[in-house]
Amino acid sequence: MLREAGYVTAYIGNWHLREYDPGFFDVWKGFNSLEPHWLGEKYASPYRPDVETDAGIEFLEQHRDKPFLLFQSYYPPHTPFTVPKRFHALYEGTDLEPMEYYAAVSDIDWNVGRLLAKLYELGLRERTVVSYTSEHGVTIPAGLHGKSLVGPLRRGEDNWSEPVVIQNIPHGKINEAGAIERAVRTRQWKLITRQLEKTGQTPPFELYNLLADPGEEA
Repeated sequence: MLREAGYVTAYIGNWHLREYDPGFFDVWKGFNSLEPHWLGEKYASPYRPDVETDAGIEFLEQHRDKPFLLFQSYYPPHTPFTVPKRFHALYEGTDLEPMEYYAAVSDIDWNVGRLLAKLYELGLRERTVVSYTSEHGVTIPAGLHGKSLVGPLRRGEDNWSEPVVIQNIPHGKINEAGAIERAVRTRQWKLITRQLEKTGQTPPFELYNLLADPGEEA
């Protein structure tokens, strides 16, 4: 819609829908989340979010005199948790684990800061709308049965009483096979079920009393 209204548009980073250019953007530098975080050897080559930010900055510089839309989409912080080592020092010696997850968050913070700084440098900040969001949590479409937690969170309420249903495909292997996980969590209990993808077998369920065993160790 913005493109039809005369905006020059760009999409840079994780697209997560398909590999090819959907044709919506004047500048397309997207990928379907299958690219590694590094452009070459891990820790010894450019880090993809940094390079993507360079591309975003270049777009801003080239189109500073036109109405524009820049969609900058970062894949990290996401497994595998690898990030330039200059961000490790922020978390070394702390008990935050995995440390590199937090370091990856800091790298994204730094890159977002670079984009904002470029807007100020180009004199564009006061006439540019900046929207920062994660890949989840947009307005619930009609027909879905999701329930927003924004109101209770803003009011500081902690009285959610309904069970929470969780779906997951873990990165690790169980009995040398991939697995599909499902779980139900209440304030006191958490039940985890698994089904092995190749054999269809169901390993023993896991049930935790979260009030007595919050670390799920027993």
